Amino acid sequence: MSSDQEPRAVAQDRPPGARPWLRNLVLAVALIAVAAWGFYSAFPLPPGEPERTDAAKPAVAARAPDADPPARVPLDPIMPETGADLIAEVGRVAGDLARRFPQNPDAHEMLARYQLEYADIAVAEATWQRCLELNANYAYAHIGLAKIATQRGEFDAATAHWRRAILADPQMYLHQIELGKSLLAAGEIDEAIEVLAGAVRAAPASARGHAELGAAYLQKRDDAAAKTSFEAALRLDPKYATAHFGLATACTRLGLAELAQAHEAKYVEYRSERGDELRGQRLAYDDEAALAEDFALLYSDIGKVFLAEGQPALAEQLWRRAASMHAENLACRQALAWLLMQQNKPLETIRMLRELARLEPESAAYPLEISRLYRQLGRGEDARRALEAFADSSPDSAAGQRALAEFYLQFQNAPQSAVEHARRAAELSESTQDWVLLGSAHELAGDLTAATVALERAAAIAPDDLQIRQMLALLREARATEPSEPDKPATSNNNSDNRE
Repeated sequence: MSSDQEPRAVAQDRPPGARPWLRNLVLAVALIAVAAWGFYSAFPLPPGEPERTDAAKPAVAARAPDADPPARVPLDPIMPETGADLIAEVGRVAGDLARRFPQNPDAHEMLARYQLEYADIAVAEATWQRCLELNANYAYAHIGLAKIATQRGEFDAATAHWRRAILADPQMYLHQIELGKSLLAAGEIDEAIEVLAGAVRAAPASARGHAELGAAYLQKRDDAAAKTSFEAALRLDPKYATAHFGLATACTRLGLAELAQAHEAKYVEYRSERGDELRGQRLAYDDEAALAEDFALLYSDIGKVFLAEGQPALAEQLWRRAASMHAENLACRQALAWLLMQQNKPLETIRMLRELARLEPESAAYPLEISRLYRQLGRGEDARRALEAFADSSPDSAAGQRALAEFYLQFQNAPQSAVEHARRAAELSESTQDWVLLGSAHELAGDLTAATVALERAAAIAPDDLQIRQMLALLREARATEPSEPDKPATSNNNSDNRE
C-alpha cells in the first residue's frame, strides 16, 4: 500500500468532519444515564449495534455466536514484529469474525476489506456478494463492488452499484459524487451533472463536489458553468491543484488567456508542493508501522461488531491490541473508555480519557467526563483541576469555561469564581445558555444589577423564550424590593462582579 493512498482500513467514504466520535453518535439500552452526560456524545458504541463510519449497520437481527466459540480471538501471543506476520494475524482475525457470525453482513464486510487489499480481488468480490445475500440493501457491499467494477473498467456495473448505495444511504453525499464520476466515465454526461449538482446542494462546503461538477461541465463544453464550479471549489480550498487545472482549461476555452495562465501556474505550484509532500512521506514510510496504523483502525471496527454480537470481552481484546499497535488511534481508545466505564472501572477510564485528551486537546468532552468521574470518587479537588487545566489550555473554548463556571456554582459554592468563567463563556458563545448562566452566577454572588444585565442580554437573543422573561421579571422584582444602602458606593456594571 503506497503511502499516498488512503489505507484500506480507513473509512471508505467518510464525509470530512464526520467525527466519528463527536458527531453522529447514538447510545442505546445499556447507557441509562447517558443523556445527561456530555461525554457520552463522544462514544458511538451502543451495546445493540456498532456505529461505524465505513460500514453499514447489520440489516438482519444479531445472531448468537456458534456453540462454544473460542474464548479469545486468534491474536498472536505477542505483537507481530514483521509486516507479513501482522498481515497473517489480521487475516485470521477477520476470517474468525465471519465464521463466528455468518449471518451478520458487517462481519463479512470486515473480511472483504482485508481481502481486497491483502488477498485477492475476486475473493473480496465474493465476500461482498455474500453481504448482499444477507442484505440486498447493504450499502458498503455496493460501494466495494462499485470500486472493483471501476478498477475493471466496467462503468455500467459500477454505476448500478453506486445507485444502490445511494438508495441504501441517501444522506451520504460522497456516494453521489462517486455515482456522478461513474456516470461521467460511462458517457452519461447530463445525468452526471444532475447527480453532482445534487451532491453540491447536499454538501455546499465540499470542494471536491464543486470540482467534480466543474469537470462534468467541462466534458459537456459548458465552460462558463465549469468556471463557476471550479471557482467555488477554490474558494473552499485555494490549493486544490486539480481545480486550478480545470479552471485554467475553462478560461482558455472562454478566451481568458491571462487568467488561464495564472491558474495553470497555480496548478503547477500546488501539484509540485503535493509531489514534494508525497515524496517526503515515502522516504519516511515504515511498512510495519503503516500496516499497524491501518490494522488498528480495522481492529477498532471489528471490535464493534463483537460488541454488537454481545461479546464485549472479545471486543476489548481487539481494542487493546489496536491501542498497542498505534499510539495515535482514537477509535480504539474511545471504545475502551466506554467499555471501562460500563465495567465500573473509573480510574482505568480516567487513564484512557487522559490519553484521548492528549490526542484531541481541543475537545471538552474528555476533561468534562474526567471531572465527573473524579467527583464520583469523592475527589473534588482533582475534578476541579481537570476542568481548570482544560480552561487554561483552551481559553477560547466556551464549553470549557461553561463547565468550570458550573462546577464552581454546583460543587464549590463559589459564585464569584463562577462569574469570571461564565462571562468568558457568554462572550465566546453569545448563547442564551451562557448569558443565563452568567446571570445565575451574579445573582448567587449577590449582584442583582449585573444579573439583570446578563438576563437582558439573554432575552435580547431569545425574545420569545418565556422562561427567560419570567426569570428576568423575578430579578427586577427582587431589585425593586432590595433595601437601599445610601452609604454604599455605587458600582458600575463593568466591575460589579469583582467585589470581595
